Amino acid sequence: MSLTRRSLSFVAGSVFAALLLTALPGASAERKVLRVGVTAAPLNLDPKETVDSVSGLVSAQVFDTPYFVAPGSTATQPRLFATPLRADGPLTWSAPVRAGIVFSDGTPFTAAHAVASLSRVKLVSEKATLRAEGARVVFALRSPDALLETTLSQNSCGIELEKEGKFLGTGPYMPAPNASLNAMVLVRNPRCLKPPAIDEIRFQVYRPTTDGNVSGLVNALKRGDVDYATGIPAQELPQLAKLPGLEVSVGQGKSTGIFFFQVEKPGPLQDVKIRRAIARAIDRAELSRRFFDGNATFAAKNLLPPAMGSFEPDGLTYDLAAAEALVKDSKVAKPITLDILETWTSRPYAPNPNGICRYVADQLGKIGIKSKVMPSGGTTTFFEKLDKGDFDIVLAGWIADTHEAIDFLEVHLASWAISGNRCASCNNASRYKSKSVDDAIREYHEKRSPAALASILKTAREDVPFFPVLNGASTAVYSKRLKGYKATPLTTTQFALYDLSN
Repeated sequence: MSLTRRSLSFVAGSVFAALLLTALPGASAERKVLRVGVTAAPLNLDPKETVDSVSGLVSAQVFDTPYFVAPGSTATQPRLFATPLRADGPLTWSAPVRAGIVFSDGTPFTAAHAVASLSRVKLVSEKATLRAEGARVVFALRSPDALLETTLSQNSCGIELEKEGKFLGTGPYMPAPNASLNAMVLVRNPRCLKPPAIDEIRFQVYRPTTDGNVSGLVNALKRGDVDYATGIPAQELPQLAKLPGLEVSVGQGKSTGIFFFQVEKPGPLQDVKIRRAIARAIDRAELSRRFFDGNATFAAKNLLPPAMGSFEPDGLTYDLAAAEALVKDSKVAKPITLDILETWTSRPYAPNPNGICRYVADQLGKIGIKSKVMPSGGTTTFFEKLDKGDFDIVLAGWIADTHEAIDFLEVHLASWAISGNRCASCNNASRYKSKSVDDAIREYHEKRSPAALASILKTAREDVPFFPVLNGASTAVYSKRLKGYKATPLTTTQFALYDLSN
């Protein structure tokens, strides 16, 4: 996403109180300043438009959501809304806004503000129309959805007030007067009901090299120039853990790297035997060892990442002889030739996209399938190809937005979530369609039915529209000065929960 006039005006929109905070004599010596190391600048701080992790991390400190999920929990709790949602009818839910909340310029927060902000969030507008009735926000649902509170806890649902071309929030922080996207600094919001202990957060950018190396950020941690960073490669963590001023947190991952098979395009991949053969020709444990510093525990067992819980394995165990037999047994015309498109950059679930794809190409050669690794062509080109289905196999993946397994499954299996569709979360890169899966997804949304979830997983195991290969770990490296930090793999880090010693 490119920068916009709206995103830049938001950054410039800090209130005068922030200027006073930074101008007090001697304030710089006393202020608690947290230095956050990132590998890219935020692209946009408007919460409904943030799609990258850095933008999401920054905007989550500025904009509160109606509900939130506490670290270590899977239950939603009210934040800007005062109570849980109340059922006023089969398709009508409502909740009152919390009293006494104001935006950073002093404007009192009302139900009308919530309606105006949330109505612009595609994730919400796809599900319901909204209206204000006094202090209550009323949701008229298009179909039953027992997960609406979870939706309203996502970063994109951060409530914003657009005023004179500026975006204001109710959260614990706001941009400093001199902040820019390339030099983002957040200061305490003096009108927040519970001011945070940390006065200032500076986001320091250490860009990777062209081959994805993040040594700049790693070296900054070693020098003590950074207090907090995520996404550090696994091979760097043991060395960083030995440094006296740092702590290293490694938790269960919330992401999955996936080889998607383009099942819509006529050709060999429309045959489930060929899809299953390709999956069984790939040794996930070997991939994990190769690209996670000898550690085999990052091998995926199914689509869902480990942080979401334990689910039945997909049964696609490595067996080269069985894979070769499946190819021979298939009635697909031989020889089979396929293109493999690599993802656009290093990701937590794909630390070396080119290396991973080349390993797979070599393995497919062993079962009689010729393949060619296609470079991504950069971010824009990659996503254009993904949206058009212009590939045979593509290495891509997903990082969980919520703790709900159904959200992860829907975005990859629902017919309305096919890549290129104009939905809020579309990553069905396989272009897979199944009426039974669509029906089961709707049933789960209505009744939270375990049987519906099991049915979705069973159909995916049978149809093999994709092959999950690797899970990315949830890692964080942080200074021992950061007090109270707790890893939150399925929720965005909230720095207002922590303190910083001098």
